[in-house]
Amino acid sequence: MTEFKYGRAIVDSFGLLFSNLYIFVPVLLVHILSSLGAWYYYSSNTFSYLGTQTTMPNLGLIVFYFILILILAAIAYGWLFALIGQILKEGKASLFKELKNSPKRAITFFLISLIYLLVWMVLWAIIIFGFFSNKTPTTSILLIGFIAVLIFFVFMSLAFMYVTPLISLYNTGPIKSIKFSFKHFMNNKAH
Repeated sequence: MTEFKYGRAIVDSFGLLFSNLYIFVPVLLVHILSSLGAWYYYSSNTFSYLGTQTTMPNLGLIVFYFILILILAAIAYGWLFALIGQILKEGKASLFKELKNSPKRAITFFLISLIYLLVWMVLWAIIIFGFFSNKTPTTSILLIGFIAVLIFFVFMSLAFMYVTPLISLYNTGPIKSIKFSFKHFMNNKAH
């Protein structure tokens, strides 16, 4: 087995990236749409420092737009992962062909994000319950909570590190991606 060279991997990665600039299209489209929504929000509301001309934004429209951007962002990431996978396998990809292949990756990415979010919510619920069960949290309890969150954050970041490459290259589902990523992390802790 040949030795992995980080410098060579970085040079190769940038070479692939800059020879396939269309890889930025999905994310740029979502950013443009997000910017249009922000522009609409700020242009439709008049704010005054004196508080005399404040109007309420259309909350329903804002929530709808937020959900729409969330869905489009998941599709864009699925599209991006499909492009990356095809570029790594064949050296090039078709922008619109990979758009057709993106929904499964988008759903996978979205579900993995939800799983990650749920794990964090459970951790925070435990920590908040621990803080409020004690009438006056002491400095030592706060320090232990902070250290626990820090250790858990590092562990989760490392355990989920290989999820994106697995989605991009092998088009695996969410649970299988997390299992493979965790297994790879546990087998390569020194890396």
